[in-house]
Amino acid sequence: MITVRQLELDDWRAFRDIRLQALSESPGNFFRALADEKAASDNRWIDLLSSDRQALFGLFEDDRLIGITGVFTSQNDPTSAEFGMTWLDPAWRGRGLSAIYYRERITWARSRGFARIKVSHRRSNETSRHAMLAAGFREIGAEPHLWPDGQEDDDVHYEMVLT
Repeated sequence: MITVRQLELDDWRAFRDIRLQALSESPGNFFRALADEKAASDNRWIDLLSSDRQALFGLFEDDRLIGITGVFTSQNDPTSAEFGMTWLDPAWRGRGLSAIYYRERITWARSRGFARIKVSHRRSNETSRHAMLAAGFREIGAEPHLWPDGQEDDDVHYEMVLT
């Protein structure tokens, strides 16, 4: 059975392990590099799960964590939420599970009164583009970005207005 829930402090090791797996498997799809995350202290992982300014969700097959995603208060605009850290074990891709991620994060953002949600992806990541559009986001721009895998590709930005 597939379920989703907000990760708790006791989940920090499983969260860390799957985040490192995601960065190892898909180094060009995230803003942080694997080496930086590997060097992070245990307290950093715990802090990520304990802040009330964000929520990290896990997708589970029974009790096994198979994917993660997050929603964060924007550092530049406290009325906006930002989505990130999304990854799903390759064995589970192509089953429409990203819709669960979007539903949970949008619900969390709405429940906290955010005015809008922002999300972005590497231009070459067509899977993310399709998921964002299917969830109701609209493209608002792009800018060149040097990704942790050393490649330059646009970072394409999307927005969903909630209020």
